Amino acid sequence: MPYVTQLSSQLTGVPRTMLMTTRARVEEHQRADALFRDPQGFAWWGAIAWDSELDQFWSPITQLTWSVRAHTFDQMVTQYLDRHLLIKGDRNLYTKVRSPLS
Repeated sequence: MPYVTQLSSQLTGVPRTMLMTTRARVEEHQRADALFRDPQGFAWWGAIAWDSELDQFWSPITQLTWSVRAHTFDQMVTQYLDRHLLIKGDRNLYTKVRSPLS
């Protein structure tokens, strides 16, 4: 099931560093030999206005380094959530839940 099926408006006020990260994630998602997949980022990309001033900084090396950086952060957050995220259930029992980032 897709995270986002359709976005009807443009996302605004997105910081430039987030634009760079999202573009790297989307381009990585589209590669046949992708390090990771990001269907949610891919779905959001159509609603984000790219700042053309960032074109001067964009290259295959930029895409690679930002993708590796994003993947590393994903792994770190997933490991943290796997160790620390508990949900309180019935009878005060706590259940560890799987991270959505894995």
